[in-house]
Amino acid sequence: KQNELEKLRKEFEEINESQNDYMILKNSFNEIEKRCVKHQKSEIEVKKQFAIYKEFVGDLERKVQDLTERLLAGGDEYKALYRKYAALERVLGKTNRQSTPIPKSSPTTLSNETGLNEEALVNLLRNSYALQQQDQEQKQVHVEEEEEEEEKKTIITTQKSDVNEEISECPMCYWEFPKHLTLENKKEHIENHFA
Repeated sequence: KQNELEKLRKEFEEINESQNDYMILKNSFNEIEKRCVKHQKSEIEVKKQFAIYKEFVGDLERKVQDLTERLLAGGDEYKALYRKYAALERVLGKTNRQSTPIPKSSPTTLSNETGLNEEALVNLLRNSYALQQQDQEQKQVHVEEEEEEEEKKTIITTQKSDVNEEISECPMCYWEFPKHLTLENKKEHIENHFA
């Protein structure tokens, strides 16, 4: 009986040790599982941020492309205007050389200062005035279009803010937030302007 009791006691101790080892392993496993879940959440958040920044970079690349195209178009337009100016200057130079010298006693007028006859001078002034008027009208139309666009944006943003409390675009850089961006991410983007 003594041997059996001793044997049972040893078995009991071994079971206790095994149980303790099992509890330690279980606790370690739970800790590892928690860390895995935490890392998965971090990975999801990083992927969301990456998608947002990728879209933002895409927008910037499109803006750079647009500005480059506009700059090239402006350069071409400038070259064309410069050629016209140079041609006009040559015509005026030829006309000045061909005209007869004006006596000093004659009164100073645009006609005898430029060497152009009055009809050519009137045409030149009319064309210049027409171009100026056209340019002013285009500027006015452009300003009016910008004002209308600004009014539309204001109306749209006020309507959006009435319907939905969330912000749809950055008030600092006017970047339109993607729909999947959280309110917290939007606040963070806006706060970055003040950093």
